[in-house]
Amino acid sequence: MSGTVLIVDDERTLARAVKAFLLESGYEAEVASDGEQAIGLLETLRPDVVFSDVRLPGMTGIELLRRIRDFDPSIPVIIMTAYGTIEGAVEAVKLGAFDYLKKPVDLEELKLLADRAHEHSQLRQELSYYRRQAARDVPFAGVVGESAAMRAVLDQARQIAALDETPPVLITGETGTGKGLVARTIHASSQRASKAFIEINCTALPATLMEAELFGHERGAFTDAKESRMGLFEAAEGGFLFLDEVGDIELALQGKLLKAVEDRTIRRVGGTRDRKVDVRILAATNRDLERESQRERFRRDLYFRLAVILLRLPPLRERGNDVLALADHFLQQFRIKYGKPVERIDPRATDLLLAYPWPGNVRELSHVIERAVLWSRGPTLEIEHLGLEVPSDQPNGTDDPPALPAPRPAGMDLEQWERSLIEQALREAEGNQTRAAHRLGISRDTLRYRLKKYGLQS
Repeated sequence: MSGTVLIVDDERTLARAVKAFLLESGYEAEVASDGEQAIGLLETLRPDVVFSDVRLPGMTGIELLRRIRDFDPSIPVIIMTAYGTIEGAVEAVKLGAFDYLKKPVDLEELKLLADRAHEHSQLRQELSYYRRQAARDVPFAGVVGESAAMRAVLDQARQIAALDETPPVLITGETGTGKGLVARTIHASSQRASKAFIEINCTALPATLMEAELFGHERGAFTDAKESRMGLFEAAEGGFLFLDEVGDIELALQGKLLKAVEDRTIRRVGGTRDRKVDVRILAATNRDLERESQRERFRRDLYFRLAVILLRLPPLRERGNDVLALADHFLQQFRIKYGKPVERIDPRATDLLLAYPWPGNVRELSHVIERAVLWSRGPTLEIEHLGLEVPSDQPNGTDDPPALPAPRPAGMDLEQWERSLIEQALREAEGNQTRAAHRLGISRDTLRYRLKKYGLQS
């Protein structure tokens, strides 16, 4: 079934014809001959869409619209009107009607409106659920961190959340630092917390689907476009759109994204008119988009438009004792989830947590503590439960002194310099990762992370 429709009209022949047509189209449908009967059916029928004549005996269609909105403002109401009462229909739209339909009724047009209204109703219900979840789950108090670096980030985030009108915000940081959490927290703490928060992972969708997801499409725009559909910009109306890993959007689509961000207008795929949108933009990336733009891998104008406000999240290794605060936070969370008796972390385990470089940042710490809680048996989480290798200042079997990093050559960026040092250390250590890490003055896990980051093989 496509949903339930309530038809309110005292022209019984028309009402029966509309009901029969909608039943054939897969809808459930019911008829009311006046406003009072319609109000009586709202509780039992719970319609997804209401079609109402603007002129009804007794209660008018406008008054019925107000009563329905008082009952449930998420129910779309479509006003049916004859030529001479168009002004009444326009007034109804201003008062919150979804749309209006002129008489004599074109049944195909009526079904198209029913489809659009039902889709809109479902989307609003989904968005309402996710907004409630976001508002409940991610207040600022839920962001764990007392280090100076994290306090500075949270102070900036609070200032951003306090503004209703602000330019786009670009959140940068390594993978696993909590960029998505900070974005959701800004939304939940803002004046738009009751509005939508729509998140899209720009890595997950190919460009061919990304455009339709962001901007929507019109019926017949491509082979599978059997109905018109709004995009995520429209779905986020009045709220936030979060573009996670925005650096992965293909160049061909970046120009259209720039127009949407700059002009606050979008055009659906296959459409011919621009649509205004009121959306705040949050974007996140673990890439250096400024350098990417210099190398023409990311549009420079789009980078500067997104980075009007730049929020950098520090990696976990720069957050000091936040590691222990987060570890305890995750310990309490997972002990409840799995019903385990563990209540504290052994001092030797806390020393290891502080010494470990956390290449996967907060996400890795969460996974390590979750696994440790599962392996634990008593009230104390022991060092062996962590499954982490203790960083060693003196690797076994070697007396090689640590290599002192040479000054960075002029014209070489930081990543090129770091890569060259790693390659040199591996050559001098004859491919032995433990010895190479020792020469660089870092742990072997950190070296492994860097090898993966730069695509190096030892």
